[in-house]
Formats: sequence, C-alpha cells, structure tokens
Amino acid sequence: MGCLLDGNYMNSQNIINRVIPLPQNIKVNNGISFDKKRIGIKVEAGHSPVIDTAVTILNHFIEESHFKPDFQIELSIINEDKDSKVVKGLKNARFKQQAYAILPVTKKKVFSGILIKAYSDVGLLYGVRTLAQLLSMDNEMIVIPEVKVFDWPDVEFRGQWGGTSDKDIPYYSQFKYNAIDFKVVLSADEKGNAEVTHNDSLYLKAEKYGVDVAATISHLEQISRSGFLKSRPEIESIPSEERKNRCDYFPGLCMRHPVTKEMVTEWFLKMAENKHVHKILVWLSEEESPCFCERCKGEEPFSLEVECLLEAYQKMKKKYPDVRLGIMLSQGSFKVTEKLANMLPKEVSLTYYDGGRTYDSGQYEMVLPELLDYIQNGGLLGIYPQITHSWRTVFPMRSPYFIKYRCDEFVKKDIHRVIGYAVPDNRYHDFNLLCMLEWLWNNKGRDEKSFTMTYAMLNDYDPSLYYQYVKT
Repeated sequence: MGCLLDGNYMNSQNIINRVIPLPQNIKVNNGISFDKKRIGIKVEAGHSPVIDTAVTILNHFIEESHFKPDFQIELSIINEDKDSKVVKGLKNARFKQQAYAILPVTKKKVFSGILIKAYSDVGLLYGVRTLAQLLSMDNEMIVIPEVKVFDWPDVEFRGQWGGTSDKDIPYYSQFKYNAIDFKVVLSADEKGNAEVTHNDSLYLKAEKYGVDVAATISHLEQISRSGFLKSRPEIESIPSEERKNRCDYFPGLCMRHPVTKEMVTEWFLKMAENKHVHKILVWLSEEESPCFCERCKGEEPFSLEVECLLEAYQKMKKKYPDVRLGIMLSQGSFKVTEKLANMLPKEVSLTYYDGGRTYDSGQYEMVLPELLDYIQNGGLLGIYPQITHSWRTVFPMRSPYFIKYRCDEFVKKDIHRVIGYAVPDNRYHDFNLLCMLEWLWNNKGRDEKSFTMTYAMLNDYDPSLYYQYVKT
C-alpha cells in the first residue's frame, strides 16, 4: 500500500512550480507515496505513436510487477455523454484536440488512482507530460500528489524553425512545443521531371512527439540556386539589366509560364503524396525579382507568385483534399501585404515574416493593421518572431519581459501559429524559448518574476540571484 503524506511535505506551490507551462486550472491536495512496483497503467485509447510515447514516459515511474496494482494511472478518450464533469471543466477550451483533464480517483475515501482524460491522443500525451512533472521519486517510491487539472493552450501551434529546432523535438516537446517548419528539397531530374526530397526521419520523430510539421518550400526566387533548373530553362525569369549584372544574380521563376505552373503543381503533388505531409508552407521571394517576359512584364511580381501557388494548390487538393497550403510573406512583399492577404481563400493560411520587422527585439506591436483585418475576416495568421537579441549576432539573451510582451500581443490578436527563431542553437536561448512556450500556452498564469523563479529552481540556480541577472 501507499504512505500518506501531510500538507507540509506536499507543499502545493512547490509542486505546481515544477510544471512548465503552468496549467490553466490546477489544484493540489495532500498526496501519497507508492512503491513503483505497486503502480499500474491502463490505456483505453487506440494505438498510435503518440500513445506509445505517453506510456514510455509513465514507465519511467513504474516497474512492471506480477502484483495487482494498488494505484492505477488510466488514460482514456473523453465520452461526451459519460464524462460530463470533464466536459464542463474543459468548456472554455478553444483547441479541444490539445485539451486534457487530470483527476484523482478515490475508493472508500482513499486516493487510489489518477485518471487522464482528453479529446485526442495528443491531449492524453499532454496530460501525461504534466503529470510527469508533478511526480517525484524517492528511491523506489513515487511521490504522487492528489491533483485536479483542466488545461488547454491559448495559441494552437507553438514552435520554431531553423537553428537546432529539428534536433530538439524530444526535449522541448515535454513543454508542449508542437510545431516546426522544415524545408523540403526541390529539384528536377535530367529530363526536367519534378523531384522532392523529404526528411522522413524528422516526420517520424515529430509524429512520435505530437509535433505538427509544415513541409516548407524556401523563398521562391532562390529555388534556382542549386542549378537543377538547367533542364527546364523556360521557367526561369527574364531579369532586368540591372539585376542581371549583379554579382549575386541567380534567376527566379517566371510565374506566368505554363511550364512553371506545371512544375509547381508537380512539386505540390510530390510533397502531398508523402503520408506524413498535411501542410505545405511556401515562402514568397525575399526580395522583389520581377520577370520581364511578355506574360509578366508590368505585373506586380508577388501577386503573380500567389496566383501561381493557388492555381497549383487547387489542382493538388483534387487528389489530396486533406493537405492544406500556407503562404509566408517577406520583407520584399511588405508593400503589397493587404493585396496578397485579400487573394487567399479562408482555407489557405498566411504567415507574417519580414527580416526587418519580425526579426526585431524592439518594443512595438508587431502585427500589421491589415493583418488584423485578415484575422477578423476569418483568416488563420501565423508569425515568425525573433526570440533572441539579434539574428545577426550570437548573443545570449535572458529577457522574460521581452518575450511576455510579444506573447501578450500574439494571444490578444488571435495568432494561429507562432514559430520562433533562435540561432544558432537553442542551448544559448533555452530560457527565452521556455518563456515563449509558457506564455503561448497560458498567457495569464505566471508573471515574469514568477516564471523566472520557477525556471531557476528547476535548473538548480539561486532564484533571487538569477532573477536579478535576467531583470537587467
């Protein structure tokens, strides 16, 4: 049997301070200590890579035994008719596929189990993530607080691109990191047939940890850098004389040429045929590179890019209706932001990136007014904020106030997908990334000082000294 622990040992605030991000609603009472051999797991959900991960996490605290368990942790999918208390507790959750509840189970007034309920496998994983942070080990005994949690995120997708984001999925997913934009490699064979190279190992890793991957095509005017388009020269753009004479010149794409449209469509189809691809993200050209052929001359070049992408998407979705398209802006397209946003159907998401405006740590609101109109009209807007001092300089930054300021705006303005940028390595910016994950999940929970103290304690730093360090 277990050993009851009094309120002094099970200090509720100390236990809550072990959890990042802070749940929306959490209550901790006295708990119990159990031999790890007397704890069991029961899973009433379908088999999936995400559920396998959840069970693996729990197995860290459990040692399989032939004894009938005295304490059981159960995972199950919410039944709307039977789980009325859970449904009521999660009624304010916007993103129900990530919501979960953790409830104590008592038999004859004895704390004898924990029930984790969710609407999806990912929600169950998040419940297990939170529970794992609440549990602690004392030799062969597991210290289990009696907790009640109802939890969900404020922003649906919270992630990164670049740096070491792909390698850090196992670590940061424990803090409910759930999105990554990762480039595919586009090319053509000697006959000019479209080819796409995927990173399937990344897809499998992301699936295991419940992370959403946007298969990403890099800036359109840079596609030809690798030289493979020599087999399809007709799709290369005709540059201005000034651009052609630049030392860094490489051709863009003629977006109005029928062969270009055919090639882009084939790339989309090659991407969508991979069973792991559910989202395609295309970055518009980073600088204005108009084509001066008879089809394109005089036309606004970024509108032509969007026009071509939408035409290819409409053809692709006839075969792959569940694969969605997203389009990312750039500093080059800044002047036509509103025009481009108005071109998109509701199902095509838009991401705001600008190397001079979103990669900036200045204290100003980042989301443009015309993009607010896009959101209010039902559009799904993502954003690429820098969460470091500078994208040009490796300078470790410790700034909870800067990150909180950014996240406050993103939550208030209903940003759909926040993809932070930290170079060259998350190890230089771990604090900032966890700040972002904290306040995109629960924006009204901890304040800057409380989060800093929590982070310090979890990393065995002196909380007061660390707070003085980051405050300055």
